[in-house]
Amino acid sequence: QEVLRVYSTNSSAMLWMTYGFIEDGDGENPFEVVGISVNLHEAVASDDVDVQRAKLAALRAADLLVQQPLVFELPSDGELGGTLLPVARLLACRTEQEVGELAPTIFSVVVDGGAPKNSGLELEVRARRLIAEWLRRALHDSDTAMSKHQDKLVTGIDGKCSKQHQHLHELAERLLRRERPVLELELRACDEFVAEAAKVLQGSSRDGGADSRRAAFEAEQWDDETGWLGAG
Repeated sequence: QEVLRVYSTNSSAMLWMTYGFIEDGDGENPFEVVGISVNLHEAVASDDVDVQRAKLAALRAADLLVQQPLVFELPSDGELGGTLLPVARLLACRTEQEVGELAPTIFSVVVDGGAPKNSGLELEVRARRLIAEWLRRALHDSDTAMSKHQDKLVTGIDGKCSKQHQHLHELAERLLRRERPVLELELRACDEFVAEAAKVLQGSSRDGGADSRRAAFEAEQWDDETGWLGAG
């Protein structure tokens, strides 16, 4: 008699860690998640010292560990109440004053579920560009890791590849392949937002319709309850 088990709402990584398998085939797992890592000290390296200190102090105040890379779990951390956009907005600030104005409320949605705050389209575009950079790096790292696993399957380890090692490399390669669409979807959303917003921001001040186009864009993309479209 066939025995069926319900594996609940698990990502491929959780299925592997908990049950020792990843689903075959190319079908999408609706509960897929993927982590991206951000080194905060590298992210602020080009800032003036005072701006660096202000940003790191704001992150510490939000109980985020700044001495080690931050890991964001997508898609959840990219949604309303997640930490990805608040951190990116903070890191996208250019001056100590801008950090000081943003820091007191930037994590209010994460901490107490407060209403999102519109800190301006210019800052949002800079934050989305920063996230796009992180996502491209994550995709590059994923491709590199996938290539290494594929090479191991072809060449083996020291010229040999046991069935156990081969199975592990196959699972690792399958996991990376299944996680990739999550990164691609997040990157596409960032790129589309930035491209449309850039058109609005590049409108000439002599263009009488520029202000109205910006107002229309913000009305379409911003909601007082959910924040910027797709990100909070």
